[in-house]
Amino acid sequence: MPTLIAVTPGSLYQVYGRRCGCQINKQENDQMKFSVLMSVYDKESPRFLRECLESIRTQSVQPDEVVIVEDGPINDQLHDALDDYRPTLNIVSVKLPQNKGLGEALNTGLEHCRNDLVARMDTDDHCCPGRFELQVNYMTAHPEVDMLGGAIAEFNEDPQKPHAIRELPTGKEQVARFARSRCPVNHMTVMFRRAAILKAGGYQHFLGIEDYYLWARLLCQGSHIDNVSDILVNARVGNGMLARRRGWHYFKQDVKLQKKFLDMGFVGPGTMCMNVLKRAPLRLMPEKLLAAVYQGVLRKKPVA
Repeated sequence: MPTLIAVTPGSLYQVYGRRCGCQINKQENDQMKFSVLMSVYDKESPRFLRECLESIRTQSVQPDEVVIVEDGPINDQLHDALDDYRPTLNIVSVKLPQNKGLGEALNTGLEHCRNDLVARMDTDDHCCPGRFELQVNYMTAHPEVDMLGGAIAEFNEDPQKPHAIRELPTGKEQVARFARSRCPVNHMTVMFRRAAILKAGGYQHFLGIEDYYLWARLLCQGSHIDNVSDILVNARVGNGMLARRRGWHYFKQDVKLQKKFLDMGFVGPGTMCMNVLKRAPLRLMPEKLLAAVYQGVLRKKPVA
């Protein structure tokens, strides 16, 4: 069962250090710097962005910088939100003249990150208070790990009232095995080593599934990917998420990605065909039925 993170500064270090059996030099860890990487575009909610930035401001361990790519021109309300938090969070704005999509925006932002450790986050989600502390401690204690993700609690409007949990396998081999059939990491929870991402070619455009394509390339180059069972992020899903994950256009992207996986040697012909067959009903069924499948099959209910 995933653990919901709610800690005071410093407490998670002690709890997590004992649990994983790691000897962590706390003084060194306090000095380890990391960046947060996000992308924002004009149609996003200024209120959601403010809530996201506030969840970063209240972290038990603070980032050295928050790199936010403005994917095309954004409205004044979004600018105001960024400006209000800029001094506190050391926000670095990277402005693209036109909307390029998530993959290209994140690649551009990655070039501007000055630290090797980079945490990803979406601008409408909430970080749990001890997220960065846990991940920095883990990555410090495990230099062989190139990327670390965790579980998410999904909510519609109130992050204190999640309706579903998405947890993923933990352990290098389990994550790699799971990746052959489904995306093995919750993108908005990851902290990775910038050098490993760049070595794999960075984010590449693949509508809606840029992250899965990148994870597969990381695994193909021998990178070590892992998850923790803790809930690291409260993820907002009541904003058209299901609508964006269905339809012929999305299914065609699935098929295209599976063909890429086959060409890369990431999956064999049988696995590719099975993956396509499993995805077809999910992408083509009505949205209400898809919501029921997500809630009843693909997600866990939070503990009351």
